[in-house]
Amino acid sequence: MAVLQHRCAKEHRGVHCPSGTAQAHLHDGPIASFPAQRSSLLVGTPELIAPAELPADTVSVQMQDAHTAATNAPLLASMATSAAPAISQAGVTKTFYKRHLPSPPAIAFSSREGKQLFAEALLGGTMEGFFKLIEQFRTQDEPAFCGLASLAMVLNTLAIDPRRAWKGPWRWFHEQMLDCCLPISRVANEGIVLHQAACLARCNGAKVEVKQSGTFSVEEFREDVQRASQSESEHLIVSYSRKQLLQTGDGHFSPVGGYHDGRDLVLILDTARFKYPPHWVPLTELFEAMKRVDPTTGQPRGYIKMGAFTRLDSVLFTLERRCEGWQQAPGFWQTTLPQLLASSTLHSGKSAVAAAVRAAPLPSLVQFMAVRQSFSCGDRPGVPCSQPAIVTTLVNEIRGLELYQLVDDALMAGSSCDACLLQPKQADLLTERLTIFILLAPKEVWDNIQDANARAEVGKFMEVAASSILATELEFLGNQQKLLFFASVGDISRIKRICETWGINVADESCRDYDKRTPLHLAAAEGCYSVVQWLLTEGKCDPNPIDRFNRTPLEDAVRGDHGEVVQLLVDNGAKVFKAKDGGLVELTSSRLSGFVRVWDDQDEALQPEWEIDPKDLQVLEKVGEGEFGTVHKAKWYGTIVAVKILRRSDAVAVGDFRTELNTLQKVHHPHAVQFLGAVTHSQPYMMITEFLPGGSLTDLFKRVQSGAAAPPSLRRATEMALDCARGMQYLHARNKNKMSCMHRDLKPANLMLGGIPHDSTDRDIAAELGVVKIADFGLSKSLAQNINAAKSRSTMDLNRDVEDGMEGHQLERYKLTGETGSYRYMAPEVFRHEPYNTKVDVYAFSMIAYELFEGAIPFGHLHPVEAARRAAMNHARPTWGKSNRYGKVVPEELKALVRECWEPQPDKRPSFANIAKRLQALFDGMPPDIKKKKCCIM
Repeated sequence: MAVLQHRCAKEHRGVHCPSGTAQAHLHDGPIASFPAQRSSLLVGTPELIAPAELPADTVSVQMQDAHTAATNAPLLASMATSAAPAISQAGVTKTFYKRHLPSPPAIAFSSREGKQLFAEALLGGTMEGFFKLIEQFRTQDEPAFCGLASLAMVLNTLAIDPRRAWKGPWRWFHEQMLDCCLPISRVANEGIVLHQAACLARCNGAKVEVKQSGTFSVEEFREDVQRASQSESEHLIVSYSRKQLLQTGDGHFSPVGGYHDGRDLVLILDTARFKYPPHWVPLTELFEAMKRVDPTTGQPRGYIKMGAFTRLDSVLFTLERRCEGWQQAPGFWQTTLPQLLASSTLHSGKSAVAAAVRAAPLPSLVQFMAVRQSFSCGDRPGVPCSQPAIVTTLVNEIRGLELYQLVDDALMAGSSCDACLLQPKQADLLTERLTIFILLAPKEVWDNIQDANARAEVGKFMEVAASSILATELEFLGNQQKLLFFASVGDISRIKRICETWGINVADESCRDYDKRTPLHLAAAEGCYSVVQWLLTEGKCDPNPIDRFNRTPLEDAVRGDHGEVVQLLVDNGAKVFKAKDGGLVELTSSRLSGFVRVWDDQDEALQPEWEIDPKDLQVLEKVGEGEFGTVHKAKWYGTIVAVKILRRSDAVAVGDFRTELNTLQKVHHPHAVQFLGAVTHSQPYMMITEFLPGGSLTDLFKRVQSGAAAPPSLRRATEMALDCARGMQYLHARNKNKMSCMHRDLKPANLMLGGIPHDSTDRDIAAELGVVKIADFGLSKSLAQNINAAKSRSTMDLNRDVEDGMEGHQLERYKLTGETGSYRYMAPEVFRHEPYNTKVDVYAFSMIAYELFEGAIPFGHLHPVEAARRAAMNHARPTWGKSNRYGKVVPEELKALVRECWEPQPDKRPSFANIAKRLQALFDGMPPDIKKKKCCIM
């Protein structure tokens, strides 16, 4: 006799069952003429089975009454013998009414013993999840739908919103809606297996953990059953073989309804209620039933742990963050857009939206706001997983907004074409993405619109129905963006506020971006010490989450050269993922060993030689002020020095301080400010450097404009530019003992002038003869550190281009922080939030050189943000006059060099080695200036 095997309780096909355990009832057709329509007759002869090709449990029935059987046996035998022809010719069918529940091992839930077990388990506290489950208990719609029915039942129990209609206006999970992994028709014919059930649960918003038999012990299974039975927020669905329990059929899915601790019994809420009622089974037997191999997969079965996330995942869009830095959207929302909206030329909501579209970072938009791709069900290729119905609904909701039409019109106007040279694939759903992007902007951004009517009109454009799928999409993306962004910039207060307001658990699996990068990944990558500390201690985050690129936060911290963050992570058990072994290893045993030194507790370097006792400092008058601190003149062992005192202790300020300290202690060059020491073991934190009384180039430019100082000659301007180029050449260079470093905030205010006695007030000497030194490394970024970096560049997501004049060293292009630095001197690629490299400093140098040679502020008639926007979007550049502001003719060679430095294509900009060489040649060819009789101390 052929026995059909299948995956998912295919009750409509024949399966083997032990003789005498199956009960069948025959209805319709000839059976209607029987004296008792519900008579059960024992017919078990092989002659009846073979001709009809009927399964054993169809013709083998239990005898209710021996006399009835004896009387009707000839008639029933005759009917059975001709059954097959009757099915095709006369429409005769066989049907069943239930099965006899084999007991033992099972105990019917409604039996006297079953009721007693329920009462005892209820008193024992292991039936807590039962009541919500029983509210959703259902009978599967198809014989092979046990997996779908179990999933629908648990999804509804967990109160997960399907975000699509079931019937009429009602959103509710039903078996027919669970079609994102496999077509319903295929499930009806074949059923589903464990990994497909898990995929369906994930697709529909559940938190899922799959346990396959062989990976857990009976004790671990018991612990999970007990935990779920004592909870209303976690439920189990078991996939097992009925054969182990002496039931008919094979593969089956059922939710676990409860547990009896005293007798070690599990309550199975069987969704095939037409066959078996809910019943208790021994946990050890269920454990063995999961061990039986599924003939389809060749693997044992198992169970699924299901829970609900605190908030819904997105449907179509998600934020994708790669490599270091991730401030594109916030940089646009917090700085660029408010500045543009404050323009007095915006008199309508439409013009405000159009302005936002024109300025939006479209090339990067398609990178950080990704469209969710269809993925393979259960990581098996060839089986796509998607939710076309809900996606279609969301897209239609977006396209139904008036804002969408305004965005589309602005894009079609062509004003953004220069900023959006996208491939067709990149432009997919561009208008929808840009609409979402604008909707995600904080509401207070639009308050910058001066015209009240325009402001009110924009407010109407931003309205979204609270019950729509779009509203949940925006909520997810908004919280994802905020949490990840504030982690990356070190803003602990905002992280806490978001978590408290939205009930977000930073350790939750949902707090990840498209690349599975967590807030801990981002904070570690950016060196945000305080955030990393908070996430590990108060946030209870796992120190070793692994992203899509098999990286842990520790690896990100190492690659970012954040030594103190590395130490903090290591102290909290952080490790590095080793792909070869598929596991986690200690940093010292990994390929990254030696990239960053991690100090032992006994290491004397914990008291670095540059640590200064604040008692040794005599702080004098204030000479400068910045965003995070003040700069004072001070005496240190009788020597005049400069002391930067950190006046803020928040994570952002401390992070900036740590970055500058980490860079300064490694920089040693005549054209870089000399680092002397720091106060880090007590607050306020301080950084001590050489004192440069000549002030900055910004100070000099202001004195020249006010008439307080003479403008520098062309030869002197060339010398100043040469000093800057030499210093930057040193910073950008890299060898086995030194890392390469981008400044990222090169501007006149950060170029200091030395060359006069510390107690002198005559800055003219410095203006004429002083050495230019580069200062303020708070936004600097270290690149690949040592010679070992070359061995693992293939894993560092770097795009390579050969750097001109750098002795064969490769120059990597990193996707770093967008809109970093000062807008007037900001490279176009930074403003556009594109990947960039050291050539951003070359662009900034071009603006400084223009101001030195031409005597005019680049784009001085424009607001800094508008100047950066025009340079980035319209390729605008400062213009040269026939003579400069001081009546001098700038040599064409200098103009040509500056033009090369501000080339739109970064790869076409020269290196600082090349710049310094050319400036030196030009300087040597200029006649010397007539020196004033003033001394100079170099």
